[in-house]
Amino acid sequence: MLWRSGMRGLRGFTRLGVALVPMRATALFGVEENDDGEVRALANTIHQVGGALGVASFTSVATAAIPS
Repeated sequence: MLWRSGMRGLRGFTRLGVALVPMRATALFGVEENDDGEVRALANTIHQVGGALGVASFTSVATAAIPS
């Protein structure tokens, strides 16, 4: 049971990886060169925080599914 939910999560991460490059390109579209660094830093920060929240929520769901 836990294996199946883990595989579903892995498929979701794969889909996210495919979507990440176009999302970054769209976020940087139309940004002037002098603002490029700030926009990239903000995008990286959002990515890292989102990843941390995703791992935390996946971990709490996974540990709740394991009988004690």
